[in-house]
Amino acid sequence: MKVFQRVVERAAEEGAKSIFLFQGLPPVFKGDGVRRFDSEPVTEKDIREFLYLTLTEWQKERFEREREIDYGFEAKDLGRFRVAGFFRMGNLGLVIRPIPEDVPAFEELLLPPILKEFTKKKQGLFLVTGPTGSGKSTTLASMVDLINAERPCHIVTVEDPIEFVFRPKRAIISQREVGRDTRSFSEALKRVLREDPDVILVGEIRDRESMKVVMELSETGHLVFSTLHTRDTLQTINRILDFFPEEERDSIRLQLSSALLGISAQRLIPRLDGPGFVPACEVLVVNEAIRTLIREGKVYQIVSLMESSKKDGMITMDMATLELARRGLIALPEAIGQAKEEKRFIEKVSEIAPKRVESMRKRGILRIERETILYDMETSDPEQVDSSGYLFFTGEGIVLRERRMAGSDDHFVIDYSILSGKKDAFSLPSFFSMEYMIRATRREKKEYAFKVMVFLSPPEEAFFPSPYFPLVRSEDWQAITVHIPQGLRNRPVRYFGLLFDRDIGEIVFRKVHFF
Repeated sequence: MKVFQRVVERAAEEGAKSIFLFQGLPPVFKGDGVRRFDSEPVTEKDIREFLYLTLTEWQKERFEREREIDYGFEAKDLGRFRVAGFFRMGNLGLVIRPIPEDVPAFEELLLPPILKEFTKKKQGLFLVTGPTGSGKSTTLASMVDLINAERPCHIVTVEDPIEFVFRPKRAIISQREVGRDTRSFSEALKRVLREDPDVILVGEIRDRESMKVVMELSETGHLVFSTLHTRDTLQTINRILDFFPEEERDSIRLQLSSALLGISAQRLIPRLDGPGFVPACEVLVVNEAIRTLIREGKVYQIVSLMESSKKDGMITMDMATLELARRGLIALPEAIGQAKEEKRFIEKVSEIAPKRVESMRKRGILRIERETILYDMETSDPEQVDSSGYLFFTGEGIVLRERRMAGSDDHFVIDYSILSGKKDAFSLPSFFSMEYMIRATRREKKEYAFKVMVFLSPPEEAFFPSPYFPLVRSEDWQAITVHIPQGLRNRPVRYFGLLFDRDIGEIVFRKVHFF
């Protein structure tokens, strides 16, 4: 456990969301990025010692039999953790995620206020969906704790494993863990009525039997909360129907239309105003119109109905990310990356001025749909490009290496493809984006200045952003998006250039787009 203690303490300092302990490799942390712990590789003995000190006898037998396990445990002075143990290529691996000691308050999580309304219902089914690690358990815990604080009732949870430990307030709470207190979700749900519950939290719906019982419970005077691993509301409804054979689906549609209260499909997006993440939630509120669509098998029409039902509390993912960007909680590139209809979304988001120029940089690759791009810089034709340094056209992109020139404050690369007729002219849209990696510098600095220079028609030279865009040196690719000033948009471009800080010795760049 000494290895675990050292790693956890370091992970807490780094603000890590997950800890990876893989046999033969040093520990790795994942938060806003991925960081490797500077230590000796983790051994099989280290991992087995940790597992056998934290697993119950029953869990040990299960792990040896199934070769994977998901469980929770508490370490003195360190807190609670959720652990996934498994084998990878014959070697042991662990993924450990810290669990906050207290259930986070609803307001702290920046969840949509409409979710509170579901906690006031007396019966029905509410689902929180999303990929692994998207905060589903945290959202549900905060909603259940609202009920715990506001009304006298009996709350029964069935979890695998128990993550948050609730402290009874006005409610009585019975928390049951699969493997320790019950054999399975389905077994616990079959007998849950004997416990006289008012509110039931099911950690995850994994099979047809559990899904059927959950719907029956929600129709017989119980408020039921659960999760599914689905990306949006439409996929969630289809997944529920897919649990059942074709011949049963008409009756299941009828039952689901009656039982379902709503769905929140969420994703975690890196915060702009500090470390951590903020949830973007697509929220379906089941009203009479939605019930009719489910009952009649017209679920494909639900998204368009959500778009026109904002007054009822409906939120599409595009609405959610647009609002987070407007509030300055997420960067515009992050919002664009989540958009379902990117072209329409960019038109809306282009009116939002960035809160600060640093907000537009992010680690990794920026994905933009091909049809959204108005101009894509050619990275394989040296005849169309001029520069202040040595240019190398490689499979990775264009490499610019410094060559000192008298009177030049910046390194520059100019694209003449439009002027030469090789590419069609275009008018400035809303955004400029580029991926880059600084490989060498003449002088180490926290950031390196970058600007885009455009030559417009009628003749005018313009630069953006002002004063400059900060590039950073990193061993990883960086993706940047620059907000083009409103006053320059829709002006025809004759040619353009990229201006790089003179203290950059070598930089490689690619995917230079206007969109």
